[in-house]
Amino acid sequence: MPSKSKNIQAHFLALFTVLIWGVTFVASKILLNESFSPFEILVLRFAIAYLVLFAIRPRFIRLSSLKDEIPYMICGVFGVTLYFLAENTALVYTLVSNVGILVSVAPFLTALLMWAVYKDRPSGMFLLGFLVAICGVMLVSFNGMHGFDFSFIGVVLAILAAAVWAVYSVAMRRINDSEQSVDMILVTRRIFFWALVSMVPLLSVYGFDVDIDSFSAPSTWLSLLLLAVGGSSISYVTWNCAMKVLGEVRASAYIYAVPALNLVFAAIILHESITGEALIGITLITIGLLISEQRKRPATLQVPRIVEAEQAYDPTGNR
Repeated sequence: MPSKSKNIQAHFLALFTVLIWGVTFVASKILLNESFSPFEILVLRFAIAYLVLFAIRPRFIRLSSLKDEIPYMICGVFGVTLYFLAENTALVYTLVSNVGILVSVAPFLTALLMWAVYKDRPSGMFLLGFLVAICGVMLVSFNGMHGFDFSFIGVVLAILAAAVWAVYSVAMRRINDSEQSVDMILVTRRIFFWALVSMVPLLSVYGFDVDIDSFSAPSTWLSLLLLAVGGSSISYVTWNCAMKVLGEVRASAYIYAVPALNLVFAAIILHESITGEALIGITLITIGLLISEQRKRPATLQVPRIVEAEQAYDPTGNR
């Protein structure tokens, strides 16, 4: 069992990660407004992220067989390529608020998948925290809007994004269980490698038409570096480290905070308004996150009774 200091450090890493992911929403919005497509942003983001991690650790993980490679392939395809394609495409068909709500069920789906694969049954506190937090996410995501603009394709894609993130979490459990001593930077970089490999066949579908003039504005470079270095190179490493200590289910609960952080940073940087119901939502998300992080205490052993019973027995017959 991890020490108390490691647990505190892991909580800090998880919180730091969602803080970075909260501000990357603004960076993505800037690049989209500058005529970059979602797929072009995806390729550039993780290509730069891979190079950054390679510069930090110019070494490779040695795996004994193809079977050991499979979890890395799953993490790259599901946790990077499919997740961002599903989420960004969902935004084409439905509102950002709807996608934010639906993607926030990722912790719940992660808990269910962990239960199915590893027999780790989610606690009642986790489920209660999920219900409280998802109510907060709904208030934050709507932020003064009214109604749910239903789009079947958009809803399916948003839920698919949450589901593939759950698959990523399960695959990371396999990596953490089998590679206890491997540097997490090397692990994350290998995941990015398979993500980039899986993007190659998609070039003919989505296209990649980026020229040098696209990077003339400073806001473009700053936004892209924030996504690649902060939102990918650093954040995936810190997130994977947090999952290794806290466990995939407990760490995933921090995803509830992403919509609230998106709203706060959008208000600070893009000067978007925050309503009273959104502030209530942020409060509910915080409460739900705290509830989800509660762990069931093990039952106390009745040691005194056992000792007392042993003292009561005397083979010599003396009482």
